[in-house]
Amino acid sequence: MSEPAAAPEFKTLRLGLVQMVSGKALEANLAAARAQVLACAKAGAQMVVLPEMFAIFGGGDQRSAGSQEASPEGPLRQFLAALARQAGVYLIAGSIPCQGANPYTGAGALNQRVYAACFVYDERGRELSRYDKVHLFDADVDDAQGRYRESDTFAPGLAPVYFDSPWGRVGLAICYDLRFPEYFRQLSEYGC
Repeated sequence: MSEPAAAPEFKTLRLGLVQMVSGKALEANLAAARAQVLACAKAGAQMVVLPEMFAIFGGGDQRSAGSQEASPEGPLRQFLAALARQAGVYLIAGSIPCQGANPYTGAGALNQRVYAACFVYDERGRELSRYDKVHLFDADVDDAQGRYRESDTFAPGLAPVYFDSPWGRVGLAICYDLRFPEYFRQLSEYGC
C-alpha cells in the first residue's frame, strides 16, 4: 500500500473586501475607495477587492470615461496603480469602464461600447491583469425601472481570466457572472 499524497501547502491570505455606495460623484467615490483600501491594509489585508463600478455608478457617460482608460495612463488606472502601491496590497479593482482591446486576452477591438473591466495590481502598483465582464445583465424585472440592459453600454468580454499571486492562482469574475456555473468550472480547470 502506498503512502497518501501530501496535501498541497497553502499560504494564508488576509483578504479585504470593500463595500461602498457609489454614486455619480467621481471624486467622492475615489476618496471613499481610497479610505477603505487603506483601512483594509492597516488591518492587515494583503489583497483587497473593490466592488463593480466603484468609481462611476448610476449615470455619467460610461463611454467617455471608458475612452480615457484605453491605456494604462488613464486617470482611473493611474489612481488604482498608485493606491495599490500606497497600500502595499494586491488590488482587484472591481470594474471600471474601459474602451479598447484587452491585451491579456487579445480579445475585442475599439467599438462604440466599452467593457466593464476589472484590473489587478500588485503591491508595487504594476498592472497584472484585466478581465472584461463576460455575462452582462440584460433582464426585464418587476421593479420601478422594469428593464436593465448592460449590453446597451457594455460589450461582453470573451474569456475567463486569472492571475497568479503569492497565494495561488486567482480567477476573476464580476457580479452577474456568478449565475453561470460553467464559467467557474473553466476557472477551476485553469487551477484557480
